[in-house]
Amino acid sequence: MQASTRHAAVSVVVPTYQGAGHVRACLESLAAQTLPLTDFEVLVVLNGPPDGTRDVVASVCREHPGLDVRVLQTAVGGAGHARNAGLAAARGAWVTFVDDDDSVARDFLRAMLDAAAPGVVVAAPVHQVSQGSTRGRPEGYIAKALGRVEGRTLPVSEISAVCAYNAAKLVDVETARSARYDASLRSGEDHVYWLSIFAARRFRVRVLPGDPSTAYVRTLRATGVGRQAAGFDFEVTQRLECIAALQRVDQGDPEVALVADRMRRWQAQWVNRYLRRHPDERERVVEEARRLDAHDVPWDVVNRGLARSLAVCYCFPPDLDTSGMVAAKRLRESGEATDVISVDMGPARPHDPRALQVVGPALGRHHIVRGPMSFYSWPPAAHFVEQTLRRFEQWDSDPDSPRYERLYSRAMAVSAHVAAAMVKVRRPELQWTAEFSDPLRYDTLGQERAAEIHDDETGRRVRAALADAGYVVPSSRYLFDTTERLVYAFADRIVFTNEHQRDVMLGYCEGDPALVERARAHSEVWPHPVPADELYDVGRPEIALEPDRVHLAYFGVFYATRDLSVLLDALQRLDARDRIRFALHVFTPKPHELGVQAARRGLADVVRARPYVGYFDYLALTRRFDVLLVNDAATGDHHALNPYVPSKMADYTGSGTPVWTLYEPGSVLSRLPAAHRSALGDTDAAEAVLRKLLTESRVTFPIPDISGLVSR
Repeated sequence: MQASTRHAAVSVVVPTYQGAGHVRACLESLAAQTLPLTDFEVLVVLNGPPDGTRDVVASVCREHPGLDVRVLQTAVGGAGHARNAGLAAARGAWVTFVDDDDSVARDFLRAMLDAAAPGVVVAAPVHQVSQGSTRGRPEGYIAKALGRVEGRTLPVSEISAVCAYNAAKLVDVETARSARYDASLRSGEDHVYWLSIFAARRFRVRVLPGDPSTAYVRTLRATGVGRQAAGFDFEVTQRLECIAALQRVDQGDPEVALVADRMRRWQAQWVNRYLRRHPDERERVVEEARRLDAHDVPWDVVNRGLARSLAVCYCFPPDLDTSGMVAAKRLRESGEATDVISVDMGPARPHDPRALQVVGPALGRHHIVRGPMSFYSWPPAAHFVEQTLRRFEQWDSDPDSPRYERLYSRAMAVSAHVAAAMVKVRRPELQWTAEFSDPLRYDTLGQERAAEIHDDETGRRVRAALADAGYVVPSSRYLFDTTERLVYAFADRIVFTNEHQRDVMLGYCEGDPALVERARAHSEVWPHPVPADELYDVGRPEIALEPDRVHLAYFGVFYATRDLSVLLDALQRLDARDRIRFALHVFTPKPHELGVQAARRGLADVVRARPYVGYFDYLALTRRFDVLLVNDAATGDHHALNPYVPSKMADYTGSGTPVWTLYEPGSVLSRLPAAHRSALGDTDAAEAVLRKLLTESRVTFPIPDISGLVSR
């Protein structure tokens, strides 16, 4: 063994644990390199109890005196510790890792060094050989991934597999030291390490041609890291530990986030394999993920082929739509693995991949229907129906998956119920739960939605379903009316979010008393689901809140039937000294319009008009303010009963922050518990709430300078 301090172009780090029986072949393959021995050093890093490995290394060095070998010893066992120690001691400009039970072909180091360049990681061909054999072959997932792009230099997003293994790569030492191996991980530390240095340096990958003389030869053994015995610890716990570590890597860059997602999905495949053998342990897996704080688990991979429930939800995450988010919370609340069919909402709604965390452990396979999208017209609805039926037949007949037993759909978007009804007609034994968010046939102004079902093949089948079941087929061909009737005719559970909604909708279903009777008999009232507590901690919004004000917050869109005029009127009534003790934060799609309105009212210093935020930032923000505002839709001129309850009320309930409801008298919202209450249009009551907030606030208000606000 050498004690040389000579310059080496390449440092080869060989971590070894109990390697006495196989490290010789590894070192001899390095001694046989065509790269001059003076151009590289070998750092053998011993970890674990002595087993004679040091003596084997000394023997090889005596046989190859030109080989520059240094032996290091780590006090703590583990491959991560060993690699970190090797990196810290490396003297070369470039570094590569070789496992102690693997070997390298003669031109391995020379070819990689010839291809080396700043900002580039060089990847050599990877062959596999069985223990005891001498001939390697380009087999395995690594060889396949490299073989598709050999001879090319490309972004990591096009060859993400290079981040999924330690060896067979050459990287400059500075880049290699931009991260450390997570020594707490018992496996999967390669995924986390290479993703971390990619996040730090954004390198590209140069894949060498598949010449066997430059190959890294990987030995398949019955034991060793990555070849551990199957079981809950290796296939579930260690995989979830890796996913939890991956989520701690900075993923602000979209390419890094893409690669991280792929790596999480690779890890999740192990969990799925375990659950395929042990389907009754899914709840145990969920609890393990919660224990390890692994909140970025790709549950659609974990649950693949396990679901006995299918959800047809036109709107669904990762598109940010209120109805879709409620459906996602509903599925999570059920606790069952559920396959989902939804539509690509394109530019109609913001897109946030993180939103799938709302569904969490309930998410099974997720098929997103591409093509035309609309909330109101028939052709996109018919397209969604046919694509849903096609995907349902494919999944339901999958021999590797159980047949579906349950079906769920949710509307506002009517296409979900139409498609689910056609699935139910095809498989009558499915237990179908159909949930309404709002009345479909009539809008908030009491106007009938007049979109029509076309006389095409899908339209004829939809209308025939009602007739075949013995119910009245409406002559109008109106899509929204027909959809409500389909649910009433076929759903096993018809869910309304409040009693008023049920009474209003069944009250205008004229001409078929038998249908109404069936619908009422199968109906249930389910309040909107409250988000899981951990979802409030996912977002990290940055917002500055002055300590000397009472901070009110409103999140939402303004309509003809829903605005904040009564609150703005009440704020105007306050004298300047009291008024500027408030800050009203309004998160809305068109903040500029509200800002102009506030300025005209002299409330520019009080109203903070802000753009909409993503769902998780919204949830996190609900815990930052003093009071959350929620207001009813004004429906008295159009409906005998107010059939609406804002779904954000459930989100506010989960936040624990005091809520101020601005309610329509007699509405469901008027009966819900709230810290503060005032009726729509009642400016006196709203002013009284504001004054009560000033009285009850624990904030010590300084005497403000209002000289610029008081007219002279």
